Amino acid sequence: MNTQSEPKPAKIVLRELADKFYQDAWDAKARGEKIGWCSSNFPQEIPSCMGVSVVYPENHAAAVAAKGGGRRMCEEAEADGYSNDICAYARISLSYAKLKECPELNMPQPDFLLCCTNICGQVRKLTDKPVIAAATHVHWDHVGGHRYFPEFCAHEREVGWLTGGFPLTPEQIKAFVVEGCNLPAGFDVSGYKMFQGFPARVLRDGDTIDIGGRVVRVLHTPGHSPGHMCFWEEEKGYLFTGDLAYVGELFAYYPSTDPAAYLKSIERIAALPVKKVLPAHHDLNVPATILTDMQNAFRRLKAEGKLCHGSGKHDYGYFSVWL
Repeated sequence: MNTQSEPKPAKIVLRELADKFYQDAWDAKARGEKIGWCSSNFPQEIPSCMGVSVVYPENHAAAVAAKGGGRRMCEEAEADGYSNDICAYARISLSYAKLKECPELNMPQPDFLLCCTNICGQVRKLTDKPVIAAATHVHWDHVGGHRYFPEFCAHEREVGWLTGGFPLTPEQIKAFVVEGCNLPAGFDVSGYKMFQGFPARVLRDGDTIDIGGRVVRVLHTPGHSPGHMCFWEEEKGYLFTGDLAYVGELFAYYPSTDPAAYLKSIERIAALPVKKVLPAHHDLNVPATILTDMQNAFRRLKAEGKLCHGSGKHDYGYFSVWL
């Protein structure tokens, strides 16, 4: 008799993981433990190693928005005087902190907050070893901290982007930098400059990065950008997917993106024995089955003649594709 259970769809697995995550937080609160709200850029290793329970308001806000409550919560925040220029997720979190509940999803109120302004400074506190930065690709939201690290890596296809050859104008980049943000007092985006420099190491497909007892292999996975890389730690089954695969809206509409290459890259990583997907944005509770779900979605788009720029946004439940 076959006792193996049928594999669950990734959407169900993700929902179960999220339900357990929030229930664990509520259980900790019921035991009298302190619960923190943690910003997405705060090093997760710290609360994890300390056994401190935290929830992530950005993820909660995304879930509320996905269930149709985003507009109502944003309007609540705006009625309290918060500008609609503030990130929508932040407005949802501000409303939830005031209301303390919402019909879409509840999470415990915070006893403390964890956040940081400079992730690089936090990294320095975690180790006394030399630090080499290796971003999955050269976009402004991934290389902004490179200036803090003299040594960094880049893929050979995007070295030119770091030396004046980025395919967007400075004004376009500045517009993306401030989009949906509540800017701090005194910040003037007109002075913003995208990081420029030459990498200490130029990476190519198949290269390895040895960090002492752990080896990570470079996989060239173009699509989101021409030099996009995933980092594959085969021994652990960890795949660092950057902007190629994550929960949320995937961007493949820029002129520098390549939808056909995106499909080939997804097919490549979907064939790996991945145990854990570690993306660059949003939620870290991502089932490895997202890779096959994305592969199926991209193949469907190709079969329908929609795997091309200008075909619009395509929703697949817990992720979508903007072409």
